[in-house]
Amino acid sequence: MALKRSIFEMISSAFDRFATCGRKQAGIRILLYHSVGADLPHDTYGMGMSIESFREQIRIIAEDIRTEVIPLRIPEGCLSLFENYDKVKLSVTFDDGYRDNLYTAAPVLMEWDIPFTVFVTAGYLRMNSSVYLSKEDLKELSGLPGVTIGSHGMTHSRLTKLSDSDLVGELSDSRSRIEDIIGKKVDMLSYPHGKVDRRVRDAAVKSGYSLGVGSRFGINFANTDPMFLRRTEIWTTDSEDVFRRKYSGAWDWYGYYQQLRGL
Repeated sequence: MALKRSIFEMISSAFDRFATCGRKQAGIRILLYHSVGADLPHDTYGMGMSIESFREQIRIIAEDIRTEVIPLRIPEGCLSLFENYDKVKLSVTFDDGYRDNLYTAAPVLMEWDIPFTVFVTAGYLRMNSSVYLSKEDLKELSGLPGVTIGSHGMTHSRLTKLSDSDLVGELSDSRSRIEDIIGKKVDMLSYPHGKVDRRVRDAAVKSGYSLGVGSRFGINFANTDPMFLRRTEIWTTDSEDVFRRKYSGAWDWYGYYQQLRGL
């Protein structure tokens, strides 16, 4: 894994220096985080970000006058999000529903007045875990200014592998459970493991979702299907230089690699 990422970093560095895709493009870039400042016992993929790295990354975003940070929301007439082509638009998201999203990440983001979205795995809410949000935590998090809550499924299952009936249950039950807790509409979905196909996409729409995000790298444009939005995942091992390259678009090539590999 370390060798692979070193090779990926070298490729992205080359793109950043020589290719146009390493330059900032007009569109919406969505950053994907998981956990901040926690020691995750199951973290084999580099999902846990140190608080120091996270704080520095948020400072970089907040101080970049070329970037407009927006809530992850596509209103009616999604072209309105693309009216200002002088600035890249950026949204910050978290997957799974870790407890540190409330107690560690939220204070940093609120300090810089940056809105963010947390996609919660609804089944984790009843685990009484020190790692994941509880129902009370989720309710508190949803009440913070600039915070939006979405669904990350009921059990974190790969939706593409489920039967039609199980798929509908996974989508609908998670949505209704989160809505019952926070008292707000939930219409955004993060596909667990980033796995989505046309069947899953259509089932999500029928279940009441209007926006869906995966984990395939890239930037989103006005003609991007709002149920197939791309995100740029930030890893524990990312140095400041790597983060800047991901943030600027030099890692967008990785989305094509993911597509070729079926990731």
